[in-house]
This record gives sequence, structure tokens and C-alpha cells, in this order.
Amino acid sequence: MIAHIRDLVFHKHFWVYACIVYAVGIAGLSFSATQPLFIRLIPLNILLANLILFVSMENTDRRFWLLAGSIALLGFLAEVAGIHTGLIFGDYQYGSALGPKVFGVPLLIGLNWTFMVFSSVSIARQVGIPAGFLPFMGAVVMLNYDFWLEPAAMRFDMWQWFAGIVPPQNYLAWFLFGFAFCALYTLTGPVYENRSAARIFGIQLLFFIILRVTA
Repeated sequence: MIAHIRDLVFHKHFWVYACIVYAVGIAGLSFSATQPLFIRLIPLNILLANLILFVSMENTDRRFWLLAGSIALLGFLAEVAGIHTGLIFGDYQYGSALGPKVFGVPLLIGLNWTFMVFSSVSIARQVGIPAGFLPFMGAVVMLNYDFWLEPAAMRFDMWQWFAGIVPPQNYLAWFLFGFAFCALYTLTGPVYENRSAARIFGIQLLFFIILRVTA
């Protein structure tokens, strides 16, 4: 099954279809008549993006899955502490768009942290960033992604900031956690090759950029 999915992801026409799917998503979220349906599809989008990332990883081993699980758990716990104290990212609460929650945090959030870390490091590595600077540049890539994500997240009830604006504290926390998780990945062993990470990350980033500028 995994081999078949990997073959599909690496097919030359796959990314054309992926772009079409995201374009349909932009259209669906932009019209009030279809917006509720497409908001309900957001968790599916996150799951599919992670599936593409994971099946595209080369030479995965026990360390990879231990890292993925650790980052997901640590990211989830950081969010739990964040929403209950307001001391990490600022004062915010999750809405209903990201699916089932535990302790007020959607279960998918941990998975999304894993996606962000592995994708960001892969991108930084592909553009030639030296190994010692991968945690820093990976965190920069993650921070840039969050900047474009935030307006769409509030618009489509992924989460809401109590003050109605994103506090600078959030971006600082994103960078620090991103740096720590990227360091955990890159400084404890090899960086895994992934031919699809930059593409799926780039498509998602463009997706949120378009939603932000057309809001």
C-alpha cells in the first residue's frame, strides 16, 4: 500500500492534480455558500499533506518515527500549556475547524508540528544551508509560514486570538519552538531525504498567501 502511494506521489502529473485540488479549496473557502463544507475538509487536507510527506521520506528507520512522535507530542503539549496559561504564544483558543480536541487542543496540531519541522528542514537543506545552520533556517521557514497562516486560521475558525490580533509573542514562540524542534531533528542524526517536502509545503504556503491577499 505504501509503495503504491509513493509511486502516485512521484508520478509526473501528481503535482498538477494537487495544485488543482488546492485551487478548488481556495474557491470553496472564498464563497459563503460553500465555505462551511470546505472548512469541514481542513482536517482531511492536513492528513493528506502529512501522508504525502511521510511516504516521500527516504530510508526511514526507528529514529525517524521516534523523532516524529516526539515532536508531535512536544508540540501538542506546548499548545496545551499555551492555551491554558497564555504565557507561551499569547491568549488564544482553538475553534472547531481542526477536528476533535483533547485538553482544548486539536489532535492534529501535534501532527502539524511534525509536518512543519520535517518540511522546513528539508527546504533549508535543498537550498544549500550548511548543516550547522539548519535549525535556524528551518525556524525561519516555519515563522514565515505562520505569518501567512494566521489570518486564514482566524477567518476559518481554526483558532482565535482574544484581542483579535496576533501578538508578537506568538511569532517569538513559533521561532523558538521551531528552532528547538529543528535542532532536535538535525543534531541527533542524519537528515532524511524527501523529494516532495518542498512541493507540498510550497503549495500550502501559496494557498494561505492567496487566502490572505484575497480576504
